[in-house]
Amino acid sequence: MFDWLSKLGTKVRGSDGLQYTLASLASTAPEQATFRDPKYSALLRIWNGADVAIAAEIRRRIADLPPSLLTALALQPIIELTLPSPLFGYAIREDRTIVSLSELIRWGRSEPWLKWYQRFGLEKRLRSSAELCSTVSRWRHTGFARCEWPLASLSVRTDQTIIADDPESFSRTTRATLIARGDRFAIAPELADGHRQPDPLSDTFSVGVTIYALLRTVHPFGSEGLQSDSQTRWIDLPDARRPEDLMPTESAFTARMHHLFERCFVGGRYARLSRPSADELQEACRLALDQLGQCPNCGSALLVHAQDNRRECRFCGAETGRILAFEFFDAALDAAVQPQRTRRKTSDHLLVLSRAGHSLYARHCLADRSEVDEQTVLARVGYADERIRIENTSTAPFFIFRPGGDRSAAVAPGKRFAVPLQSRIFFERPQAGRIVKGARLVACGVIN
Repeated sequence: MFDWLSKLGTKVRGSDGLQYTLASLASTAPEQATFRDPKYSALLRIWNGADVAIAAEIRRRIADLPPSLLTALALQPIIELTLPSPLFGYAIREDRTIVSLSELIRWGRSEPWLKWYQRFGLEKRLRSSAELCSTVSRWRHTGFARCEWPLASLSVRTDQTIIADDPESFSRTTRATLIARGDRFAIAPELADGHRQPDPLSDTFSVGVTIYALLRTVHPFGSEGLQSDSQTRWIDLPDARRPEDLMPTESAFTARMHHLFERCFVGGRYARLSRPSADELQEACRLALDQLGQCPNCGSALLVHAQDNRRECRFCGAETGRILAFEFFDAALDAAVQPQRTRRKTSDHLLVLSRAGHSLYARHCLADRSEVDEQTVLARVGYADERIRIENTSTAPFFIFRPGGDRSAAVAPGKRFAVPLQSRIFFERPQAGRIVKGARLVACGVIN
């Protein structure tokens, strides 16, 4: 094994003209070590090139990455180092405000688990998951994919966006020579077995594993340390029945997300084309964010699944009280356009209402949103003293059916209207034989 300790105190020059000091070891492995330079707040990743095959592959991967793609791949800028042969490597600026995924997934057991999870709660975990999916969707068009998925190299910024610090884990999908690495936590089975080159489908599997672990802090095929190429099956228990299954399914993700995980880990474990796309996973995470309520006692984010929602906070045990939500649905109206005969297909989508108010976008209001900008606000929701008011900010009227009424009232663009419980809103004109998006105002949980 190479003696990395002998390199402590060595000074090396970077392509930025600065002289860095290998002041302390952050991590070490037989072929690679990471040093810190506190003066310039830099991490220096250095390889021993004595293993010619591994060295050649790592050098090729780093040299192949054009600077113009670093942003698309969510990579930090690379500073090449001048080192004596056979050593080679690079430096990156260290950002102490980011947190690696390994720290967020692997509980250190230095504090109670629920307190540790609450510090980076479910809302932040869902936002980070959606951002990870968005990042992977961007890089799938670059011709690059990840050969390895070490959790420590992927970090979350304060705004929940994702940043990576390992350019050596990327390769063009037609050129990679796979390297046996120690961290195989999220690697796809076909890469672990050496049967395929990395590509967008292998990245999708790894994204699924990473999101599942980030939300539940347990590997989908077992506890921490079991890998995706093991012979265990994915069996998602509804409640925590083992010490490592600390977050029950119903507290971590929605039914839509559970279905996508099933496609990924059961049908798609080896049948790669069955896997959900990163875009599908991102959409599910974004919709799950809509379903988050807040515990009135401890402030933790809680998933609200339906009107008969779980009534106790997972973190403090307090009752959640009454939670108001819009229950969205797709509707096919009959010839009489009667509101009580409109609901044909549920969309499994809630929007939990908070006193901070909400903006409604195309994903909330329109059944067909192909020609609408996702960022266009179509309505704004206000919440005061348990009275819900909506402002129509779209260019077309909304139609509201109040409880017990058979006639709709049209609400013109720019107008506000009150919404009593059990009211139904159609965001497009109800017409016979046409699929439109609707919403019903419901109360979930305990009625005070």
